[in-house]
Amino acid sequence: MSQMLSSALNTNAATELQLFINGQPITTQATTLDQLITAQFGKETVATAINGVFVAANVRANTLLNMGDKIEALVPMQGG
Repeated sequence: MSQMLSSALNTNAATELQLFINGQPITTQATTLDQLITAQFGKETVATAINGVFVAANVRANTLLNMGDKIEALVPMQGG
């Protein structure tokens, strides 16, 4: 029985989520908003929202992602 549970946990650990970032579809193994934003944009992200709801920077690490979430991220632009 523990082998079945272990197999199930290993399968879940590799699950990929299909999300949208700024309208673009992506596939990721990130499980939190912080992991996703850091992987995509680094730490320069100014503001984030999931499905239209603002998510403050200090709670991104505890904000779990779900299949189909629509992420909006505002990042500083360089140039002028």
